[in-house]
Amino acid sequence: MSAAQQTGPQPEIAITFFSDEFAKRKREERLTPAQLAQRISKVSQPIKERLPYLKCARFGDQRTDKDSLRHDANVLGISGVEGDYDAKSIHGGVISLAEAIARVRNAGIAAIVYTSPSFSEDLQKYRILAPLSAEHPPEERDRYMARLNGLLDGGFAPESWALSQSYFYGAVNHNPAHRVEVIEGICIDQADHLDATAIGRPEKSKSAAANGPHHPAAKPEDISDKRIRGLVESLLSHVRNAKDGEKYTTLRDISYTVGGYLHVIGWTVDEAVSTLVDSLPNSVADWEHARKTARKGVEDGREKPLVLEERPNKAKTKSPEAEPQPDPEPAPGWRRSLLLGEKGQPRAILANALTALREAPVWQGVFAWNESPAASPSCVTSQAHGTVASGSHANWAKPISPVSPNGCSTRTSASAPASPSKPSAPSPITTASTPCGNTSSDCIGMACRASTDG
Repeated sequence: MSAAQQTGPQPEIAITFFSDEFAKRKREERLTPAQLAQRISKVSQPIKERLPYLKCARFGDQRTDKDSLRHDANVLGISGVEGDYDAKSIHGGVISLAEAIARVRNAGIAAIVYTSPSFSEDLQKYRILAPLSAEHPPEERDRYMARLNGLLDGGFAPESWALSQSYFYGAVNHNPAHRVEVIEGICIDQADHLDATAIGRPEKSKSAAANGPHHPAAKPEDISDKRIRGLVESLLSHVRNAKDGEKYTTLRDISYTVGGYLHVIGWTVDEAVSTLVDSLPNSVADWEHARKTARKGVEDGREKPLVLEERPNKAKTKSPEAEPQPDPEPAPGWRRSLLLGEKGQPRAILANALTALREAPVWQGVFAWNESPAASPSCVTSQAHGTVASGSHANWAKPISPVSPNGCSTRTSASAPASPSKPSAPSPITTASTPCGNTSSDCIGMACRASTDG
């Protein structure tokens, strides 16, 4: 650890420690910046996930339904602010660790600067803790965070603004690149001169091109908060409603998608994993396996970022000079729950297939269950539709077998009734078959495609 010699009295600040991301237990201590820095420098674990968490705040005893103490409503007071610098989240140049230390020192504020577990010379990832001279109410945090953010030209990651966000501390396998620096100065709540350069919480705004054609947003700030909230709710609803036998694949697919949108949502990997696992039904048998599944999905998805485009208001974007066109058929409500790819088309993944099968009107009442133990259900649909999707989304689903007048798939051995002009109700399926020829009961149209493409 490299630390400046402390010459004057240092204020003790309240630090809450959590042993893991689930935060079912907490430990609160009052430490000086030098004592806290020494604690950070001595901790090491074989893998990052085993490192403990810290937060410059006091928490109460109010728990979530998952028994976690770490949430915004449980923050009683703040003793400092934490800025998380992740070089991959910055638009423009990267501010090195050495440059950040120099800027904080020149500003004359007290701080602890330490490297993140994944820090390297090629990946500048570090955190800055700026203590307060006294405890402040939670609602004042943004003001002091803005002061710190201004020192790095607004470069802190969006999760730095999350009230209850806690952070790993320590090294992985005694990494020699791990560094902790204590900087002398005044507390950030006393540094009123920093208000002139303060940069507040990143705002999400709609595209300025209100009357022109809409294009995928290039930056997270171009996406509205409403759109992001809708995305998050849609994703988590799949996890919450996962049935027995579907929890693993649903969590895997949704975690991968969340990872792709992480740069838009503004979560850390740990926060995403915690939120996804918390959304699972309580009937999960192996929570450790669920955490590993969610983490792998998020980390893999983060390597392939997805573009979330703002959906325009058609009434506002219609051009008076354009050749008159008939109004397109409005998208059914269920399509708003679909997960989209980079070009705005529904992704060929299991989660979308399940959404369509459960909510699309065309699929209502077209399944039949054969009570015979020797057969399995088969997917059928009407000749009028042929595929689940239509219009601009038609290419996301493969055609499936049409239904003969008796309600059975043409691949079944059932025969049509004498009067084909009056279709009867669907009869039990006698032979299970799918478009790909697979006879597994969980292989149907889009799900089959999702399992191979997704």
